[in-house]
Amino acid sequence: MNDLNHRLICNLNIIKYLNALNGLKMKTMIIAVLICLALLKSQTVSAQVELSDSLALVDLYNYTNGPDWTHNENWLEGPLKSWYGVTITDYRVTRLSLADNKLNGYIPESLGNINQLKQLCLAYNQLGDTIPKSLGKLSKLQFLCLQGNQLDGNIPPSLGQLSLLQGLFLNDNYLEGEIPESLGSLSNLTDIGLYANRLGGNIPASLGNLTKLQYLLMNGNQLCGTIPESFGKLSNLRSLWLNDNELKGPVPSTLKNLSNLQRLNLSSNQINGSSFLKNLPALKDLWLDE
Repeated sequence: MNDLNHRLICNLNIIKYLNALNGLKMKTMIIAVLICLALLKSQTVSAQVELSDSLALVDLYNYTNGPDWTHNENWLEGPLKSWYGVTITDYRVTRLSLADNKLNGYIPESLGNINQLKQLCLAYNQLGDTIPKSLGKLSKLQFLCLQGNQLDGNIPPSLGQLSLLQGLFLNDNYLEGEIPESLGSLSNLTDIGLYANRLGGNIPASLGNLTKLQYLLMNGNQLCGTIPESFGKLSNLRSLWLNDNELKGPVPSTLKNLSNLQRLNLSSNQINGSSFLKNLPALKDLWLDE
C-alpha cells in the first residue's frame, strides 16, 4: 500500500469514529478532517500535473539509452525538479537541456505532451529516425535545438504551428525532402539553421514573411530553383547563407532592400546577375562565383 492510499484510509477511519460522537466537538473535528482532505486532494492534483510531463521524460530516457548518458543524475530516482537538464516551473517542465550528452536512440512522440515546454535542446547527440510530428503541439516553445544528430526524413509541417518559436536549429543532420511552406508562419523567428542536410526542392517563398529573421543559414543542401523575390522583405536579416546548393538564375533585384545584411554567401551555385549586391550598405562579407 502506498503512502497516499494509507493516508486516505486513515482519514476514512477517523470520519467513521467521528460519526459516533455528539455535539460541538464532533462538528469541529469533522470540519478539521474535511479541510485536511481538501488539502490532500490539492496536493494530489499538483502531483498529477507534474506526472504527465515526467512520463514523457521517462520515455525519452528509455528510448535514448539513458543509463549511458554522460549526465543522468537523479533521473528516474529523485524528484523531477532534480533531474539533470530539467527545469520545472509551477509543476510543469518548461526547459529540457541535454545537449552533447550521448543520447543514442530516437525522440519519442510523447515528448509532444510536455505542452508548457519553452526550450528543447537535444543537440549534438546520436539521435536518429525522424523528428516527431507531435513536437508541433509544443505551443509555448521558443527554441528548438536538434542540430548535430543523425535525424532523417522530412521536416514535419506541424512545426509551423509553433507560433512563439524564435530559434529553429536542425542543421547537421540527414534531413531530406522540401522545406515546409508552413515555416513561413513562424512570425517570431529570428534564427533558422538548416544547413548541412539533404534538403531539396525550391526554397519556399513564404520564408519571406519572417520579417524578424536575422540569420538564415541553408547552405550545404540540394536546394534548386531561384532565390525567392520575397527575401527582399527580410529587412532585419544580417546573415544569408545559400552556398553549396543547386540554385540558378539571376539574383532577385529585391535583395537591394536588405539594408542590414552583413554576410551573404551565394557561392557554389549557378547564380548570375549579382553585381549590385556589392552596394548593400551594411555588407561586410560577400561570396560569389562571378
